[in-house]
Amino acid sequence: GATVSDDPIPVFFENRFFEVSKTTGAIMSAGPPEGLIWIANGLAIYRHHGGMRAIEMGTGLVVWTANSQPFTIRAQPVDAGPRHLLVVPQGTESACMLDLESGVYLWCYEGGLESDIAIDPVASRGYLVDNAFQLNVLDLGTGRSTPIASFRLNRPATPGELPPSLTGIAAYDNNVYVHFTTTNQLIALTLAEDRATPSEP
Repeated sequence: GATVSDDPIPVFFENRFFEVSKTTGAIMSAGPPEGLIWIANGLAIYRHHGGMRAIEMGTGLVVWTANSQPFTIRAQPVDAGPRHLLVVPQGTESACMLDLESGVYLWCYEGGLESDIAIDPVASRGYLVDNAFQLNVLDLGTGRSTPIASFRLNRPATPGELPPSLTGIAAYDNNVYVHFTTTNQLIALTLAEDRATPSEP
């Protein structure tokens, strides 16, 4: 006769994660799910068979399963509105826009990464420092990048890998702050008319 699969059903309740037997209803495990990557906009996103799966925390329902490369948290994911998350796929130096409704990457910037990624919520633009130490502004709709400033620093090329110590970056209201961890330098830039002008220290 037909058999019923006992794949566990993921359930979130009072900010805890449980796996419940599909056939008996018994709790099979409790605690953070194995492979949990990130929680965003009510979704728990974690690795699943080489791709990713998202579960709605309020109901425990699987929202999507996708073959998209899981992302790393070494470069902290950044909220890009209610439906999107700007992330760095694991094992790459790319910044990609993840659609939280489908698990698909809408676009990827592939110019190399020296820094974290940042979004200016006022100007609705993304920023990163590439591995040529250029500050790039990202169009959040298309991923198109434009270099707007250059820094006199170098690092050995490590294709396909993030540097051991990421440059910190933050942005708000057309002001961008770049912290080079290797030299402990903090540089502040004010953007005006699509140009970046370093401020006085």
